[in-house]
Amino acid sequence: MLVLTITLTALLFSFTATTAEVPPFDSWPSRRIKLPEVFIHLKHHGAGPPLVLLHGQPQHSLTWHTIAPILARDYTVIVPDGRGAGASRIPNPEKYTAEALAKDVDGILTALNISGKAFIVGHDLGSKAAAAYAHLHPEKVARLVVSEFALPGFGFEDIMVPDAHGSLNSNWHLSLFTVPDAAMALVEGRKRKLLQWYFWHAAYSGLAVSFEHLERYVYEYTKPGYLRSAIGWYSSVLEDAVFFKRVFDGSKIEAPVLYLGGEASFPGELAKSCWERVAKSVTAVTIPECGHWIGDENLEFVANQIGEFFRGS
Repeated sequence: MLVLTITLTALLFSFTATTAEVPPFDSWPSRRIKLPEVFIHLKHHGAGPPLVLLHGQPQHSLTWHTIAPILARDYTVIVPDGRGAGASRIPNPEKYTAEALAKDVDGILTALNISGKAFIVGHDLGSKAAAAYAHLHPEKVARLVVSEFALPGFGFEDIMVPDAHGSLNSNWHLSLFTVPDAAMALVEGRKRKLLQWYFWHAAYSGLAVSFEHLERYVYEYTKPGYLRSAIGWYSSVLEDAVFFKRVFDGSKIEAPVLYLGGEASFPGELAKSCWERVAKSVTAVTIPECGHWIGDENLEFVANQIGEFFRGS
């Protein structure tokens, strides 16, 4: 049975959300939380069991602008901007490892006075934070959804290694971004071009993200230091591989795991074996007519898969 305790401090979340009453994501209340290393910004809405949505890169909480309102019909949905992304601050010291991101998740839930088990969803590099949190706090995770990602040490390296068929459609950036100085030298001043490439790269059809949202992402990464922060999320995968190989040597994630992958990107049939190496129970689903950008491509299918999986707990 899911056990949830929400104290009076968290009652700001406790109002009934019906289908008609869930407002657009941009109008959701915000909260600014001070953690030991960083100020974290988040948006929240809904009532019911807590559900945390973790974005990847080069995105921030806007990733979930379509899916979060659907899930807020049944859950208290908490959508943070990860450290060094969106409206959150750059941490001091700068550290973007899976373990550091997972500690932020725990700090957020602690600050909101939410105890018991939560549902966690990670997309892209947010999946490394989700997996690390599930390892560090197995008693706090009811079920886990990961998407469009394989953990460093357990399949990520296969995706980042260049091959003879490499092109602009390949994942060349995964190798480049492990050398932050080289990456900054090549992409500084080209943020819009880089993000335009991101959002058609691995999309199912054309530019997956709207022009309006493209401009919002461009704005976020023109802020001083934020592009380098995004690159830091990638360069940390080398340290993450050491962490995950150590913690999953002889142990696995206890919570049931759902993997979601777009058919034009990293589909379930390819990713399942990667996640079975680190989790006891894995269900893998391929999202039809979808690429990497699950918040903007076939979003109803994605939201329904998440909801059905969580209701099975």
